[in-house]
Amino acid sequence: MSKQSSSEEPLFRMIYVVYIDFITLFDYQYFNKLHQFSVKYNKKNNLSSVSCFSDGVFLSYAEGSEQDLTDLKNIVLQQKNLKQFKWIDFSQIQCHLLNKNSFKLFFANGYFFDNPFKAFLPFDNQQWDLQQSLTLVECMQIQNVSYSTKLTSKKNVMYLQLHWLLYLFFNHNFREHLLTIIYLLLLICLLVALITLTVLP
Repeated sequence: MSKQSSSEEPLFRMIYVVYIDFITLFDYQYFNKLHQFSVKYNKKNNLSSVSCFSDGVFLSYAEGSEQDLTDLKNIVLQQKNLKQFKWIDFSQIQCHLLNKNSFKLFFANGYFFDNPFKAFLPFDNQQWDLQQSLTLVECMQIQNVSYSTKLTSKKNVMYLQLHWLLYLFFNHNFREHLLTIIYLLLLICLLVALITLTVLP
């Protein structure tokens, strides 16, 4: 249920889609750091937000004052690992859709829990107009399971990485990801070399 804003400042919302680069997905701590930063930042700046991630794509929704959202937008734009921004909406609203000063992060991959986001997959094939984006946000709002209870181990992050690799392989042109494949082969060779050096006397 929507909550009326008690703030004297007008309430705004910001909705956007953004891609993360390939290497970032292999940083195990990235999602931990993102979650911790967002929780603290929202409490400090009187913001509320939710994000849903799938196959290298975030859809994010945030509420707050116009200035606070503008500051957040500038922070997002400064992140070197984010690209292909699509700003869907930045407008004034009458009441809160989210719990105040909160942050939740969801993963739309079935490896973590029964997937309630199936209708929106794959993220990068969607047009993400305003109505579709709000429908996903409402879907996130009724979910009881989020990042803090389901993405707690390195094993789960590896499942997320595997899901994205399979998606890239089966849904994209080979030439577009040739460098990615070369990078993976080099990474595998490096891991094999490290394991060999560790095992051998």
